[in-house]
Amino acid sequence: MSADALIEAFEKEKSRALGNALRREAGLYYTPPGLASFVVEVALRYGSGSLLDPCAGAGAFLLAAARAGVTDLCGIDLDSAALRVARKVVPQARLRRGDSLRIDVDPADLVISNPPYGHARDAWLARRFPALKGGEIDRYAAFILRSLELVRPGGVVALLIPDTWMFLSRAWRLRTAVLEAAEIAAIVDLGKPFASAKDTRVQALVMIRKPAAVRKTYVARGREELAPISGLGAAPWFVYRTREEQALCDAMDCVSVPLGSVCEVGYGLRTGNNAVHVARRVPQSGEIGLVGGEDIVPFALRWHPKTLIKPGRLLALASRQHGRPRIAIQRIRTNSKSPWARWLEAA
Repeated sequence: MSADALIEAFEKEKSRALGNALRREAGLYYTPPGLASFVVEVALRYGSGSLLDPCAGAGAFLLAAARAGVTDLCGIDLDSAALRVARKVVPQARLRRGDSLRIDVDPADLVISNPPYGHARDAWLARRFPALKGGEIDRYAAFILRSLELVRPGGVVALLIPDTWMFLSRAWRLRTAVLEAAEIAAIVDLGKPFASAKDTRVQALVMIRKPAAVRKTYVARGREELAPISGLGAAPWFVYRTREEQALCDAMDCVSVPLGSVCEVGYGLRTGNNAVHVARRVPQSGEIGLVGGEDIVPFALRWHPKTLIKPGRLLALASRQHGRPRIAIQRIRTNSKSPWARWLEAA
């Protein structure tokens, strides 16, 4: 069995054993060989030397790096079974079992990884990484910051991660912390490659830990190069828009009213367990009706009854809601490359 086939077989068996729900909760997604090779290829444009994968799994990135000529390889993972597979496919790599967010690790010249995705309920993360407070308390966000600690000054970090941290207003502390520590060398949109995470759009993010000399950031959709950018800051990064799309979005903003200007917008505890907390029925006394994206259609609101069963303090706000009709516009990001559809990227 080839090395790629061995990794794939292990990942399929792990998925079967965990089940979709537990795998999503753990935020673990198999990296196909072609995707791992592409991320390594992009990273090696900016640096070379020793390479560390802090979430090595069965060794997909270590194998891709070895094939690209990297000889000094190190991998860390919590899963001992995955590391046994990695030892078979990349026997020359130094492998270690542990949590790379917590243990001491010698810095490397390159850090390349596909960290776990998903909301983290560990309060330690917010204490350990203050830039996560009030924003993306997500495992992948923690690994963005940790990877910059694991790479030497001037070294390269390349991560396969969701792109939400670039767009969410509440993630401004994370963006600020990243820019204080590194230059953004490349951002590559890779679409939605994971069948088991069909709603997760990912990117290859390449950073160079300061001191670094990066004048402009390379931006691409896959291998389609877009215009390079500069001047990134704490504000959301809408880097995939063309000049014309940005002008259209700016025009839309001029005639729109942000939801936060007319009501209270909050971001509380996120469990994702809608089966327990949300009922598909009309609200009863002491409950609050919910409106979601599925309810907003062109020029109308077509409500599919949904109820927040235990609203807690939110119930006190219900009496303050506006009772007269409003026009609601849902802005979402889309995979479509058609100009008439991509305005939806105004999310």
